[in-house]
Amino acid sequence: MDGLLSETAAGLLRVKKIVMDMKVLAHLALDVLVEVNINQLLDYVVNLCASGYKDKVEVLKEYGDLPPVKCYEGRMVQVFTNLLVNAFQAIADKGVVRDWE
Repeated sequence: MDGLLSETAAGLLRVKKIVMDMKVLAHLALDVLVEVNINQLLDYVVNLCASGYKDKVEVLKEYGDLPPVKCYEGRMVQVFTNLLVNAFQAIADKGVVRDWE
Protein backbone atom coordinates (compact mmCIF):
# COMPACT_ATOMS: atom_id res chain seq x y z
CA MET A 1 0.00 0.00 0.00
CA ASP A 2 2.87 2.40 0.81
CA GLY A 3 4.37 1.85 -2.64
CA LEU A 4 1.05 2.59 -4.31
CA LEU A 5 0.59 5.79 -2.31
CA SER A 6 4.14 6.86 -3.12
CA GLU A 7 3.59 6.28 -6.85
CA THR A 8 0.29 8.16 -6.71
CA ALA A 9 1.91 11.13 -4.96
CA ALA A 10 4.73 11.20 -7.53
CA GLY A 11 2.18 11.06 -10.34
CA LEU A 12 0.21 13.93 -8.85
CA LEU A 13 3.36 16.04 -8.61
CA ARG A 14 4.09 15.35 -12.30
CA VAL A 15 0.55 16.36 -13.25
CA LYS A 16 0.84 19.54 -11.16
CA LYS A 17 4.12 20.46 -12.92
CA ILE A 18 2.58 19.82 -16.35
CA VAL A 19 -0.45 21.99 -15.57
CA MET A 20 1.78 24.81 -14.30
CA ASP A 21 3.93 24.61 -17.44
CA MET A 22 0.83 24.62 -19.64
CA LYS A 23 -0.38 27.78 -17.92
CA VAL A 24 2.94 29.48 -18.61
CA LEU A 25 3.03 28.39 -22.24
CA ALA A 26 -0.62 29.30 -22.85
CA HIS A 27 0.15 32.96 -22.19
CA LEU A 28 3.00 33.29 -24.67
CA ALA A 29 2.52 35.73 -27.51
CA LEU A 30 3.27 34.55 -31.04
CA ASP A 31 3.78 38.00 -32.54
CA VAL A 32 5.64 39.97 -29.86
CA LEU A 33 9.43 40.11 -29.55
CA VAL A 34 10.49 39.55 -25.95
CA GLU A 35 13.66 38.60 -24.12
CA VAL A 36 13.50 34.98 -22.99
CA ASN A 37 15.62 32.48 -21.14
CA ILE A 38 15.96 29.70 -23.74
CA ASN A 39 16.90 27.10 -21.11
CA GLN A 40 13.77 27.83 -19.09
CA LEU A 41 11.59 27.78 -22.20
CA LEU A 42 13.08 24.45 -23.26
CA ASP A 43 12.43 23.07 -19.77
CA TYR A 44 8.73 23.92 -20.05
CA VAL A 45 8.51 22.22 -23.44
CA VAL A 46 10.44 19.12 -22.34
CA ASN A 47 8.24 18.73 -19.26
CA LEU A 48 5.09 18.90 -21.36
CA CYS A 49 6.21 16.77 -24.29
CA ALA A 50 8.15 14.10 -22.43
CA SER A 51 5.30 13.21 -20.09
CA GLY A 52 3.57 11.23 -22.82
CA TYR A 53 6.73 9.29 -23.63
CA LYS A 54 8.19 8.75 -20.14
CA ASP A 55 8.17 4.94 -20.42
CA LYS A 56 10.03 4.99 -23.72
CA VAL A 57 12.26 8.07 -23.76
CA GLU A 58 14.84 9.50 -21.41
CA VAL A 59 15.60 13.20 -21.90
CA LEU A 60 19.06 14.33 -20.83
CA LYS A 61 19.10 18.05 -20.10
CA GLU A 62 22.60 19.40 -20.51
CA TYR A 63 22.05 23.09 -21.08
CA GLY A 64 24.83 25.62 -21.42
CA ASP A 65 24.83 29.13 -20.01
CA LEU A 66 22.97 31.34 -22.46
CA PRO A 67 22.22 35.04 -22.26
CA PRO A 68 18.60 36.15 -22.66
CA VAL A 69 17.54 36.08 -26.31
CA LYS A 70 15.06 38.41 -27.97
CA CYS A 71 12.63 36.29 -29.98
CA TYR A 72 9.02 35.39 -30.61
CA GLU A 73 8.54 33.23 -27.52
CA GLY A 74 5.45 31.37 -28.71
CA ARG A 75 7.07 30.50 -32.01
CA MET A 76 10.15 29.18 -30.24
CA VAL A 77 7.90 26.92 -28.19
CA GLN A 78 6.37 25.61 -31.42
CA VAL A 79 9.82 24.88 -32.86
CA PHE A 80 11.04 23.13 -29.71
CA THR A 81 7.80 21.14 -29.45
CA ASN A 82 8.01 19.97 -33.06
CA LEU A 83 11.65 18.95 -32.70
CA LEU A 84 11.07 17.02 -29.48
CA VAL A 85 7.91 15.25 -30.61
CA ASN A 86 9.63 14.25 -33.87
CA ALA A 87 12.59 12.90 -31.89
CA PHE A 88 10.31 10.98 -29.52
CA GLN A 89 8.31 9.49 -32.38
CA ALA A 90 11.49 8.39 -34.17
CA ILE A 91 12.42 6.14 -31.25
CA ALA A 92 11.13 2.63 -31.90
CA ASP A 93 11.44 0.96 -28.50
CA LYS A 94 13.43 2.87 -25.89
CA GLY A 95 15.95 5.64 -26.30
CA VAL A 96 17.57 8.84 -25.16
CA VAL A 97 17.07 12.37 -26.44
CA ARG A 98 19.98 14.68 -25.76
CA ASP A 99 22.04 17.42 -27.33
CA TRP A 100 24.59 16.53 -29.94
CA GLU A 101 28.32 17.04 -29.66
